[in-house]
Amino acid sequence: MPTIPYPLALIQLWIANPTLPWSNPVWQSITHVPGDPWAYDRSRDVTAAATHVAEWTVGKAQAIEVFMNNCKAAQDPAEHYASKRKDNDHEGRSLWNAWVKISWTKWKINKLVDDILQENHCEPHEVMARFNCKTADEFPTIDVAQVKQAASIKLADALFGDDAFTDGSFVVPSIMTFVTTVLVLTWSRYRKVIRRQANSIDKKTQEVEERWLAITSTNANPTMASIRTYLKKLESLVTLLSVFKDQETVKNLEACREQVNAMLAAAKKDLTKAKPIARLPKSLRDALDRLATEEEVKELELLIQTTLAAMVPLEGDGVVVDFEENMNVNDWKSGVEEYDRCSEDNLWEHLGLSEKRLPFFQVRSDPDAAIDPWSEEGQQWLDNPTSPTQNLAPRWHQLVGILRLIDRVLDCEPVMLMDGVGVGKTMQAVGLIACLAHYREHYRKHGKFPGKFAQRFHKKTGGNIPDLPVVIMSPPNLQHQWMNEIQRYLRRATFDVLPYAGKYATRVQWWTMAWSRCQQPPIRRIILATINAAQDDAATIFIPGDRNSYGQPRRSPRFERTSPNTLFGHEYVMSIVDEGHILRNINMAHTAARALQGKSHSTVIMTATPVTTKPADLWNMGLLLGLQQFKDIALLKTMNRELSAAQRRDRKAQREVGVEGSILRAVFVGNQNPEAAQEEYLPVMRNWMGRMREWFAPAIILRTVDSTDNTGKKILGLPPYHDHSLKIKLLDWEMEKLRHIARGYLDECPIVGMSKNFYVEFRRSILHPHMNSNEDRSWTKPKSREEWDTSPDTKSMKLDMLAALLKYHLESDGRRPLMVDESGRTLVPNPAFTASNNNSDEPDRVVVFSAFVTSNQAIVDILDLHDIRVLELNGQTPMKKRNGILDEFRSSSRTVGVRVLILSGVGMVGLNLACANIMVVMDTLWSEQDDRQLRGRIYRHPQAKEVHVYRAIALKTADVFLNNISFSKGAMHEAFIGADKEFRCMFEDDDSAMGDLIFVDPLTPDDPTDDDNNMDVDAEPIRRNKASKKKRRTKATAKTPLSPTRPVTKRKGKGSRAKFKVVDTDDEFEGAAHKRRKDTELPSPPIANEEVPDITSGAVVLPKSLGETQPLPQPSAPKDTSVALESRGDHNLPNPSPRPPQPSSSSTVFPASPLTHPSLSCTAPIPAAASAHKAPDVQDGCLRRVSEEESTDCSHEILS
Repeated sequence: MPTIPYPLALIQLWIANPTLPWSNPVWQSITHVPGDPWAYDRSRDVTAAATHVAEWTVGKAQAIEVFMNNCKAAQDPAEHYASKRKDNDHEGRSLWNAWVKISWTKWKINKLVDDILQENHCEPHEVMARFNCKTADEFPTIDVAQVKQAASIKLADALFGDDAFTDGSFVVPSIMTFVTTVLVLTWSRYRKVIRRQANSIDKKTQEVEERWLAITSTNANPTMASIRTYLKKLESLVTLLSVFKDQETVKNLEACREQVNAMLAAAKKDLTKAKPIARLPKSLRDALDRLATEEEVKELELLIQTTLAAMVPLEGDGVVVDFEENMNVNDWKSGVEEYDRCSEDNLWEHLGLSEKRLPFFQVRSDPDAAIDPWSEEGQQWLDNPTSPTQNLAPRWHQLVGILRLIDRVLDCEPVMLMDGVGVGKTMQAVGLIACLAHYREHYRKHGKFPGKFAQRFHKKTGGNIPDLPVVIMSPPNLQHQWMNEIQRYLRRATFDVLPYAGKYATRVQWWTMAWSRCQQPPIRRIILATINAAQDDAATIFIPGDRNSYGQPRRSPRFERTSPNTLFGHEYVMSIVDEGHILRNINMAHTAARALQGKSHSTVIMTATPVTTKPADLWNMGLLLGLQQFKDIALLKTMNRELSAAQRRDRKAQREVGVEGSILRAVFVGNQNPEAAQEEYLPVMRNWMGRMREWFAPAIILRTVDSTDNTGKKILGLPPYHDHSLKIKLLDWEMEKLRHIARGYLDECPIVGMSKNFYVEFRRSILHPHMNSNEDRSWTKPKSREEWDTSPDTKSMKLDMLAALLKYHLESDGRRPLMVDESGRTLVPNPAFTASNNNSDEPDRVVVFSAFVTSNQAIVDILDLHDIRVLELNGQTPMKKRNGILDEFRSSSRTVGVRVLILSGVGMVGLNLACANIMVVMDTLWSEQDDRQLRGRIYRHPQAKEVHVYRAIALKTADVFLNNISFSKGAMHEAFIGADKEFRCMFEDDDSAMGDLIFVDPLTPDDPTDDDNNMDVDAEPIRRNKASKKKRRTKATAKTPLSPTRPVTKRKGKGSRAKFKVVDTDDEFEGAAHKRRKDTELPSPPIANEEVPDITSGAVVLPKSLGETQPLPQPSAPKDTSVALESRGDHNLPNPSPRPPQPSSSSTVFPASPLTHPSLSCTAPIPAAASAHKAPDVQDGCLRRVSEEESTDCSHEILS
């Protein structure tokens, strides 16, 4: 049966029902085409633009309309469509095919289909593993794989919404035909990818075997070069193998892992791994033993770590950029207002705990975490009054939280504990567990509960709390921390804690073996289950729901027989879900949490970030809690329709205002862009958020670090943290290398978002250009400090600054924080701060955050050159080793141990690193919520020191664009237009390209052109849409008077968008001295004398005024000069004095969109509002501002 291509499938769907697909609102939201694509104004000339497709003229739209109608009238539409002769429909047919081919990729329908198939366990590699396929030829057909049954309904709903169904889950026949065609074409694409990957594996396997024989044969004499070649070949092979999930491949990968680990152990002469080393061929062992220098061992270690990294997906290397406005929950009520005026004594009285201590709780804890509190010796040490312990007791707000939690649990009502990072949710959860066990025993003895609950009963039993266990579901990386926290809080032998992890097949006997051995009563048993284990249990006994189930568990035929061996075959007095926000998407993990909620008398969900970017997040959290209002599916559909309709209207308005009002431009210039379309989505979204807030109100507990107790003091009880932006000017050779790398990506793919390597590789290159895998010269450790400082193309400023910063803080505790001077390459003590010496018993410890695991070796190497020892913790670190690393870091002292920890990927949530008080963020995070989570690792109890957070920001690079924490939107815009053109090009495409910037389809690397196979046209370059000349419903026209007119000359051609050309004025301001400074390479960044003259406390020194307005210079090529950006600095410093307004006669260039193309230059007078000083605004407790000199650092010439 011949395959139907996408253009024909769309025609057939339209013929079956002329309202489909182009009048369907869901399809419109996907394609951004608000009606028939060939629609046009019949009163306009043939050269005018068509109504809905900007690249078509009226004449082209007419040709396509005729073609569509002729297909409809033909006896066999498919035959008429497929005609190859040049008939009257040749032009319309060619235009239609070309447009669908280009648009299909832009619509991202393949990604949507891939996601649905993956959610339903139909990802091709997973299917091969399920059917035990050994070769590509065994790849099952779509019918054998049961793909249509698993995904058709969900795909129909995703593409067409309610219009896809006749009744319930029965799909309209024409839509089912279309959906089936899409799935068939997708499966064909998968088959080609699998075949290509299999052929590549065969070739790479042969190469690896040849290289292995070359270094291990009897007469072989392996050299470092031959070992290096082998490891690179092996890395290439395992990268490809890792996507396959069958047992044979897993076994092969494990063998590779053991082999390279043995090679590393042999190189390091690690005698503890003698057995695996002995299994290596003798010639290879001898070669590794002969590695003479530490540098050679390090080089081999880097190669091996890179190979190991290829075997496991990196947790830190995947980033999603979302330009939607974050939801704000700061105006929500705390949920505990009734206790606001209660004293601590009142709270203990309400709890009925006259001894003023939580039941079963330890009274003291080990501040150094050096003892095991659940060992007999550890408990004796804690009970010994002479031991150097610290008191362990809940704070006022934690008692309030426990009181409110008990209140809800007795009513069998759910709770969402939304306390901010560092407020102490874990102690409240453990305190609740202990109180429930105590309350049950109290009721058994006295016939009532203690304290204010004496007249209350458990709602479901009508009496005592049931004797059932508690289950805690957490991310896998937090299971060990939960165990440590429970053992820290609860006394030895008071509770049994049972870890629940791994796959279902390995846990079949868990309930009969581990569970049956417990001696504690059930209510004093805690099951610590990972989300992965719960998800695997759910996948074993539940089946995917229909379109209206929205994650509701549906029992499979295996349920009755199998459920007793899973979490879902038992009842619980309470289930606790930690980091609940990661379950906000409807998938099997979400279903597992919902099923657990159904088996529990009450549910507590812990999260500091319940909502990210869309109301559906919050709705799904309501489903997790089981709140009644969120079970109304009809209301959910109403919300989705209203939001989708508002988005469609916004997109239409966006097209009308063109690129001048684009979403991406708003990211850079802020929300006051008068050209931006008046948004309808945000008011609708806020309306629904307000309604959901009322539904959540009874079920939430929400306190932040700024909340206060009954005396008006902040509940966190910690001194404010200080934020420092290190604005680093990269060296000339670094900037040139980055330009070269950027040009390479642009040449590879003009739309950078389609390049799979852009984000990871380019961001890694900012740390050091040699970290880019596409460069001829890969990273190697310099042999000495002298080589690092003097050799060309060696030193990078980011790494050099990091080494200097760490060395400075490790030399002495409590030192004055550093800042970067005007050169952008020298660290100096910040005069706005004084040295501190709080808690002198504990040394300063530093956490360095690196987003990319594969960049860590460069950091380790350079710090080693400066005699700085470090520990590493990332997503690939085995759990047992991870715990040892954390223990070693926490127990380090000034003279013994390691006080620097490199954190990568793992650790964004949950980890308690309050033993450290300094954090250096080497890779900026896009999400402010992620940044808050990261910062909360050290800014939390029991932190007893002043906390400093440094952000290493390389000016004129992607660091600035992503640093939405440290810079205002206006400053980001200034930095953007001051960047080199190669970097700007990466962000100059339309917002759809930016949306693709980070996401990479896992099948794309091996199949870049598969979409073309489903189109009957040759490949054509992607054309950018022309910006519409109409401007309707903008902020400027709808709400504000027009800004001063600016003359703009447009030229015809490929688009009419403008592009900045940077005009450097630094030489005119600073003279020849500036040029001399540019031409001189600086040595390792010196740290100026710490003895800086004191400045009045809280003062902020602003750069001196630039004086008179300078004449606009002639255009020149962009130079390697930095756009100065003011750091947030200390969020406790007072606001700087306002600067006087600029003379009204001055003129400048009106900034245009950075997403534009070259044209003619123009200038415009400054609007009055622009010349006035803008007061700094405070956000997230931190001051953000752009000073006078910085905001006028560069002049710009608009090319519009």
